[in-house]
Formats: sequence, structure tokens, C-alpha cells
Amino acid sequence: NDQTILDWIKIFNYQEDLTPYLEQEANVLGFVYHDARLAGDQFMVGRFVITCCAADAFAIGMAVDWSGSANLPDNTWVNVKGPVDVLTIDGTKVPLIHAKSVTPVDAPEQPYLYP
Repeated sequence: NDQTILDWIKIFNYQEDLTPYLEQEANVLGFVYHDARLAGDQFMVGRFVITCCAADAFAIGMAVDWSGSANLPDNTWVNVKGPVDVLTIDGTKVPLIHAKSVTPVDAPEQPYLYP
């Protein structure tokens, strides 16, 4: 699966019926962010998206359900693999990965995603 976090976010923002995408295996690379809106065993795996230049960068992310979440420091880069589900945060449906694995990795040479 070569879908990035940005690809998953686009699916969740533009597809009315998410059923065909649920339980698909995600394999994404991003940095850890512990969002106070998530449960203690969850974190966000995020990336910055740039549309023009670094000044317009904005963060996007997918929620991750992982029992070792509390042991992952913020800003650590990880590779997350697992089936995708739906989580509602503040009334918005977001992708949730039920992680089968969360592996620390080095930051990619190109940390930004471009639409």
C-alpha cells in the first residue's frame, strides 16, 4: 500500500461512503503527536503538507490505536501499519489505524508531503 497520510486524509474528506476503505491496511510514515482529544492508548501520526512554500505548511494526521502510545515521545518518526477504521473527533470523521506495528524510523530525507 503506497498511500500516504495525505492520501488517507483526502479519502476521508471527499468520499461520502468510507465502507470500501475500512479495514484496508495502512502503511504510513510520520511523526508522533499526542493529542489531548485522544485516549491514552492513542496518538496521531502526522506530516506537514506544503502547497507552495514552507510558510504555508500545515500539519495533518491519522489517529493510531497502539498500546505502547505512552512510550512514544512526540516528534519521534515512526512507520505505522494496520487496518484503517473511523474515529470521530469534534464531530469530524478521521482515519484511525488499529496498529499491528509501530516501528521507530529515521526522519525521511523529504519530510514534507505535497498535494
